[in-house]
Amino acid sequence: MSLPPPIFLIAPPRSFTTLVSGMLGVHPDVYGVPELTIFYRETLSELWTLGRADTSSDTRMRHGILRAVAEIFFGEQTDAAIAGAERWCARRQDWHVRDVFTELRAAVAPLRLLEKSPDYTLKPEAMLRFFESCPDCKIIFLTRHPVGQCKSTLSINDGAYPFNCNSFAFENGQAILDPQIAWHDMNVNVLNFLETHVPKDQYLRVMGEALLADPEGELKNLCRWLGIRDDEDAIEQMKHPERSPFANFGPISALFGNDPNFQRNPHFKKQRARTLPPLDGPLPWRKDGATLYPEVRALAEEFGY
Repeated sequence: MSLPPPIFLIAPPRSFTTLVSGMLGVHPDVYGVPELTIFYRETLSELWTLGRADTSSDTRMRHGILRAVAEIFFGEQTDAAIAGAERWCARRQDWHVRDVFTELRAAVAPLRLLEKSPDYTLKPEAMLRFFESCPDCKIIFLTRHPVGQCKSTLSINDGAYPFNCNSFAFENGQAILDPQIAWHDMNVNVLNFLETHVPKDQYLRVMGEALLADPEGELKNLCRWLGIRDDEDAIEQMKHPERSPFANFGPISALFGNDPNFQRNPHFKKQRARTLPPLDGPLPWRKDGATLYPEVRALAEEFGY
């Protein structure tokens, strides 16, 4: 039996991925899961034994796959179900992640499995791995204005994410943490991956700010492109991401799998269309009056900002 093509949503962290995937994930034809991150490595055992030298080695990387397995195969997300999910993964520790993902797809069919893991944008080989595993997939590339995305990354854990991404500018003999470098490099990773490996009819770029300001129109267009229902009931259901079984915190043994801010408040509130920051203005995180680098500004303009 052929399985319906999965959907991957890719974007750098803090690009509205959790909210948008939460909305799409409750569509009547879709099953949205937390951040599985399994394509970061070739086998589950590798994911479980990441060395501390790897910036993504936090054990929370495994919470998404554990919560998904617990819900899909055990019907709940309790500590006991998470323990069962640990055993499920252990029995498949030497499987290629393609086969693990295929089993998840088969379990939720005929619904289309939707996954998003922002960490994939750090590693082009992770994106290539999921595409080679699912060559029929549809890919949504979500963008966010560089200033908004950078301010958001700096607000989480004292800027730990751009720090771990080595997002430093070296000027006048000093190293300055500047998240626009990570914004640029991760988006370039996505663009290079899509343009090099993915047929044009299998990926779509979506501006996150436009979707949040006009969910009815943008979601309808997105549904039509994906080939799923776009009627009023389907659109209305997508306005309630809080109905996902993964919208809140999991049990103590697997709390995360999504953005903690979203898990605290998973409700969608339509945003007014706002004037975005100018691309040539001073950056709020730079004390020296610096602006966006020319290559960052050019990429943002290419995205429509």
